Amino acid sequence: MSSAGTRSSLVLPALFLLCSCSGGGKTPAFAPGDYAVYRYSGSYRQEPVTLARSVEAAPPGGDIVFLNEWRSGEEGRAWREHIAPRPYDLSHNIASRLELPAGEGWKELPDPENLELLRLREGTLFNPQGLPRLRKEEPGEFSAGGKKYPCVVKTYRTMVGGKRALLVRREAEGFKWGILSEEYKEQQSGGTLFLAELIEEGNRKP
Repeated sequence: MSSAGTRSSLVLPALFLLCSCSGGGKTPAFAPGDYAVYRYSGSYRQEPVTLARSVEAAPPGGDIVFLNEWRSGEEGRAWREHIAPRPYDLSHNIASRLELPAGEGWKELPDPENLELLRLREGTLFNPQGLPRLRKEEPGEFSAGGKKYPCVVKTYRTMVGGKRALLVRREAEGFKWGILSEEYKEQQSGGTLFLAELIEEGNRKP
């Protein structure tokens, strides 16, 4: 069993992580009660996925404890991730500890480097082919949960399933939960292959 101070090499793709902040620079200021809800939908899967992520603890200098609640159709599950308060660890979802519900408490997984987290976050990952190429960048606005977020809209060319596709990503500087939205669209038909979008965020004080 890895202790809170043990580093894990579990690095997940950026779409797995809600708090996909920059890998360098200032560490996002997370506080207990902070939360964000994202929705994942598109033709890549039959049922949309909702992933709610909230901060249970953020002690000075200690790991940030995130509670994750995953839902898709009638399925649901929850787990905890302990992540060091460093930009790189947060942006790459490097968890030192993983916990699953056990009765009225929590049970720590013996090996945080296994594939359990991939299973837990099912439906929140989309793999295009090759690296996307930036086509244009322009100012925009994104609305979620009754809030408006000034943002930058970046459009990329990419490939999905051997077909040309566009990636449209909305980012807000300093937004600690990462992207506001990310959509892969088939270039010819315009159909949505994968869409990850912020539904709401804020703080529910414990």
